[in-house]
Amino acid sequence: VAGDAADPELRKVATSCQKTLTRIELEGKEKLAKKLDKEAALQSLTDLLAASADGKKALVPEAAASLDYAAALCANLTNNKNFDIEAWRDVVLGAYLGPFVAAATLAPIAQVLADKCFAEVQVKSSEYFDDEEGDELCNCEFSLAYGAKILLNNAALRLKRGRRYGLCGPNGVGKSTLMRAISNGQVDGFPPKEILRTVYVEHDIDSSVSDVSCVEFVFSDADLQAAVPTTKEDVAGMLSSVG
Repeated sequence: VAGDAADPELRKVATSCQKTLTRIELEGKEKLAKKLDKEAALQSLTDLLAASADGKKALVPEAAASLDYAAALCANLTNNKNFDIEAWRDVVLGAYLGPFVAAATLAPIAQVLADKCFAEVQVKSSEYFDDEEGDELCNCEFSLAYGAKILLNNAALRLKRGRRYGLCGPNGVGKSTLMRAISNGQVDGFPPKEILRTVYVEHDIDSSVSDVSCVEFVFSDADLQAAVPTTKEDVAGMLSSVG
């Protein structure tokens, strides 16, 4: 399409998309996902245990085999992208170090260890290549969690005025959680509502507003109306402008 389309505007957009996809492909080849080895997990676990008087009970010779095996399981969980805290706390540390250390001591250690191992395998993307036109609305790094589950850590978010963006991913990865967090002003570094107003139109809404049109739903947003008096025509025009 970039080279063959008759419409020059279409060729321009397709060429920009092609450049972006090519850049992403090259970055992916250069930076494969990092792996965590057992030794690194063992060092982190040992350091955390050593910082606690009760935790030091697992650093005795009698616990060496259990400690080594627990570290191997932690590395395996990390490399399989499983950061479910129950698995770390109960299935691994609780099961193999529980005979030596109290559960109340292992619980916070499991959380810190999971966070640390997660950070160890994160790959920083290369310097951002700005190939999009328009004013920059947002340029921030943030982390996102749902309960005890880490969904995103030091994720980059860049938004330009006049662009359309989509969130892609399977169920349970945090798409709705992220949109709700943006709407509630809970994303670190995201512009406040006084600067950038957002309205989250959920697919799962209360039955009392199930028959309300999208224009009516956005128009009735209290934060939007408090920031600037807005008519339904304004809302309809803005929604139409972004498709």
